Amino acid sequence: MEENESIEEMSTRFQALTSKLEDLNKKLSMKELVSKMLRSLPLNWNHIATTIEETEDFNSMSLESLIETLRNHELVLKAKGKMKAKEAAEKRKQVMNQENAHDIEESDEEYFEKFSKKFQRWSTYKMLNSEEKSKGMTLWE
Repeated sequence: MEENESIEEMSTRFQALTSKLEDLNKKLSMKELVSKMLRSLPLNWNHIATTIEETEDFNSMSLESLIETLRNHELVLKAKGKMKAKEAAEKRKQVMNQENAHDIEESDEEYFEKFSKKFQRWSTYKMLNSEEKSKGMTLWE
C-alpha cells in the first residue's frame, strides 16, 4: 500500500495483480491472499494486521471480509483524524489568542516601564540641577 492510497485503491490494485497471476497459471489460496494483503499494509497499520491475525481464522477468512474490515478501520481513522485536526486547529487558535493577549499586555507594560524610568530620570535631573542650568535643555536617551 502506498502512503496516500486508500484501502479501496489498494484492493483494486491487489485484485489486478492477482488476476494477472491467475493468467500466468499461478493461483494463490485464500489464506495466501489474505496474508499478502496484510503484509502490504503500511507500518502504521501493523497493530491492525496483528489484531486480525490473532483474532480471525485465516483458513476461513475471505479476501472480501478482510477488505471490508480494513475499510471500516480506515473510516474510523479518518474520523479520528478529522477530530484531531479540528482539536489541533482549536488549540492553535487558543494559543495564538493567548500569545496575542500576552504580547499586548507585555507591550503596554514595557511602555509604562520605559515611561516611568524616563520620568524618574527627568525628575531626578530637575531636582539636582537648578532651574537656571536646566533652562532650555532637554534630556534624550
